[in-house]
Amino acid sequence: MATVNFTTQEFTSRSDQAFDLADKGEKVIIRRGRRRAYRL
Repeated sequence: MATVNFTTQEFTSRSDQAFDLADKGEKVIIRRGRRRAYRL
C-alpha cells in the first residue's frame, strides 16, 4: 500500500483518480499549503 500525495490543484483536476486510489485502499493525502493536509 503506497501513499499518494496531491496538491489541491492536482486534486481538483484529477479527483476521479484520487478517489479510485482511495477505493483501492491507497492512502491519498491532499496538501493545502504548507501546514494543512487532508487524508482520504
